[in-house]
Amino acid sequence: MLSSRFRLTAISKRGGDDYVLINNEVLTVGDVIEGAELMEIRGNSVVMDYRGNKVIVPLSKPQTSQNTNSRKR
Repeated sequence: MLSSRFRLTAISKRGGDDYVLINNEVLTVGDVIEGAELMEIRGNSVVMDYRGNKVIVPLSKPQTSQNTNSRKR
């Protein structure tokens, strides 16, 4: 799946300036990353154009620690 090539980890919508964090790069509409143009920033996803194909990239869920054995004594 093409959308798995891109990891959307943050969306910031303040005033008229909208920014996203994709693959650890700050982008705004019109920017290009790995050959895909950022077309639209939505509430929980972005729309990208990759070689004429519309790709919707959802906001990634936060990673949680898997270490359940660490307890404070």
